[in-house]
Amino acid sequence: MDVVSSFAVLHDSCRRNDLADPRHGARAAVLVRDLSRQGLLPMDEDGVILLEKACRTHTGGRIPEVPTVMACWDSDRLDLPRIAGVEVRVEWLGTAFAKESAFVEAATHRARAKVFPYRQIFNP
Repeated sequence: MDVVSSFAVLHDSCRRNDLADPRHGARAAVLVRDLSRQGLLPMDEDGVILLEKACRTHTGGRIPEVPTVMACWDSDRLDLPRIAGVEVRVEWLGTAFAKESAFVEAATHRARAKVFPYRQIFNP
């Protein structure tokens, strides 16, 4: 959970814009390493390595085999409809749950509304 929640906060933190910025993931991975050196991340070195990988590679490439990185990527890709005209591409998702049409539809609605369902996650 530490890797996934840290990814949510950090993976786009070094974006220069919300359109074309292919190096933002690499810059986020450098930030992850810097934060780790300062003792500001809630994880061990293995977690830092996963978080760096998830950030660095989330803008392209094949679906990762590591479930934690896959969860990071799926969460990012399910949020892409926040950008006008962008749709979720199911073939870019890695987990069976993320590929379910009802889940994609709910995530698309949430992303377009720019709403984060804290109540659904923390008070089921």
